[in-house]
Amino acid sequence: MLSQEYINQFLKREPFKNEHYVQAVSIHETLKVHSKGERPDALLQKARPNEDEKYQLWRLERWTPVTKTFFHKITTTLSKIRKAEDWNYGFKPEDIAIIKKFSFKDYLTKKYPFFDSFENWLFQVAWPTMFDDPNAVICSIPLPKIDPRNDTEFYRPFNRVRGSVHVLDFMDGEYAVVESDEKSFVTVGDNQVKEGIIYWFFDRNTIQIFRQTGKKDDYQFIDLDETGKPMVITHDFGYMPCWKIGGRLKDFASGFMLYDSLVNGCVDFFNEAVMDYSDHQVNKAIHLHPDRWEIADVECRGCKGGGTQSITPVNGKKYDQTCTVCNGQGKVVVKTPFGIKYIKAGQKEGVNDVISTPTPPMGYANRPMESLQFLKDEYMDDIEQGLSGVNMEFVMEKPTDASGVSKSYDQDGLNTLMTEVARNVVENIITPTFYFTGKYLYGKQISEDEINKALPETQIPEKFDMVIASLLSEKAVAAKTAGLDESITSNLEISYAKKQWGEYSDIPKKMEVINRHDPLKGQNADEKMTTLASGGCAKEDYILSNQIYHFTERAVVENKDFLMLDYQKQSDIYQKYVSDVLAKAPKVIPIVSTNGLPANN
Repeated sequence: MLSQEYINQFLKREPFKNEHYVQAVSIHETLKVHSKGERPDALLQKARPNEDEKYQLWRLERWTPVTKTFFHKITTTLSKIRKAEDWNYGFKPEDIAIIKKFSFKDYLTKKYPFFDSFENWLFQVAWPTMFDDPNAVICSIPLPKIDPRNDTEFYRPFNRVRGSVHVLDFMDGEYAVVESDEKSFVTVGDNQVKEGIIYWFFDRNTIQIFRQTGKKDDYQFIDLDETGKPMVITHDFGYMPCWKIGGRLKDFASGFMLYDSLVNGCVDFFNEAVMDYSDHQVNKAIHLHPDRWEIADVECRGCKGGGTQSITPVNGKKYDQTCTVCNGQGKVVVKTPFGIKYIKAGQKEGVNDVISTPTPPMGYANRPMESLQFLKDEYMDDIEQGLSGVNMEFVMEKPTDASGVSKSYDQDGLNTLMTEVARNVVENIITPTFYFTGKYLYGKQISEDEINKALPETQIPEKFDMVIASLLSEKAVAAKTAGLDESITSNLEISYAKKQWGEYSDIPKKMEVINRHDPLKGQNADEKMTTLASGGCAKEDYILSNQIYHFTERAVVENKDFLMLDYQKQSDIYQKYVSDVLAKAPKVIPIVSTNGLPANN
């Protein structure tokens, strides 16, 4: 257990925080502008340090999270790892045999608290946190017993994710101090409110819980529950059930690991997009509300048109100062972007010198419109550059001039990122969760070795399918243009259909059947006729190839299971249709030669 002297550092108004706390929180603060669309106060103030406060406030009040959608697309695209061919948890039969009453597999797939399954929790809670707060921690803590007096009741272990702002101290594998997501009752005035702080103190063998009590502003803590019993969970695992969610290692110092996001490659350009978009908003407002000017013909009320004001300071002596209302112009001057800019009328300064009055006597200041499009292009380019930092330019959903070779490199880069993400998910989230869940569930019934034998062996998935439909379409076209083998182009077309309409749609299934049975696939009508005329195929093959699309639609209507039949049964149906055509057709099929004349009679 942690010493009371160590614990006391945190039980006060200004608790101790380790030296890396600020860095960890700063990483999250930067990322959540893009992940959650939070106001970029610090970013805009840093970008425009000398700007008037009221103009900065105008920017922030009109802020739109321009990068949030694209950050979400990044994490959504990466979440497709759960569709990888080799994504599975590898539950073992031994699990059910250990304790039939409460299966480990059932707990994780059907009875996981609040989320039904662990995978639901993983992709709804841990997944988004992994990308915008890599120094957050996962705390495996059992929920309170339904019946505290029942010693046979199983623990219900559950993962709590706590952001880096709530992790006051952390030493990997040794100890951690985390502010709980729960609250205790404290007194505010004459009322009891649930706003008190609860701390979890983790080490290798225990979880000590201290809760705030008494008055809210007194910061008094106790480690006893309402019945007077110590609030401590003695697990004796030998491992701390609290670990960082992890990411890409940024710094390592004396056992402390500081992580950056796995998608930090997009951050710098996304930050630029935020600043450029804010400038675009300002520029658009100025163009939509240009300065209006008028000839000034209303004298200033402050100085009565004289330009100066007479004041009497503390010493009683009067003196004149420049009018603070009109700045000495004698006429009122409005400086807001939406107001009127007044211009003095022409005045005679000599016998022949007269400054002419502008005609007409009012108008609007002309502004160049090119800057609007320029700034729009700038922030959109920033977003695309940010996406390229994680090999995901394609989520911009616009045509690209990139060659097929460069696209293949992008695909390789994306697969590398997917592997890195998958490794972090398996090693930093799934594996420790399974271990501590097993220890809580069965630790008092079976040995450590037996638990380890029952735990799933989750492998890191590697077979990702991240190609998008548009790229497959381009590859199919390129393959045909290059004259590649028909089997290659056909398979590319089928892959495209699966991406476009779904793997279980009838469209790709029909294409697979047609590809399998068409005896003259890849040939156009003229080529098929030439093949038949030269004796390169039988009449039956010619008819089947020419009408295979019609035959397939007919077969599906007549037999709803046609697409699922084996090859021979499908072939028999096609041959029956061919026979029907031959029975109705002339005895001799006219064949046209290349010169347009009949080749047979």
